[in-house]
Amino acid sequence: MANYGAYKSQQVDANLAKIRALESGINIIHATPDSAKIFARLKSGLEAKGTRHDDFDLIIASCALTRDCILVTKQLADSWIVLDTSNKIPTILEEKDPSA
Repeated sequence: MANYGAYKSQQVDANLAKIRALESGINIIHATPDSAKIFARLKSGLEAKGTRHDDFDLIIASCALTRDCILVTKQLADSWIVLDTSNKIPTILEEKDPSA
């Protein structure tokens, strides 16, 4: 995804090289069948509560959940989603307005 910005820039090759250098020092988490199952559960659970979130945000959250990572994002700043992950299958317990 970062390549998009490089291709839009005036210095495509230089910016692509910067991206490659940055990527070499990062452990990239890939989607797996387990994260796809979590994604489906999160998306359907949120929709059942009348809430929609961007699929990319939910995919990132799903990948983080499969690896017991902590996810910090500003993208979901409009709500807090409380998950029960005790059985490795996230269940949406509640959604809160962070300003409340």
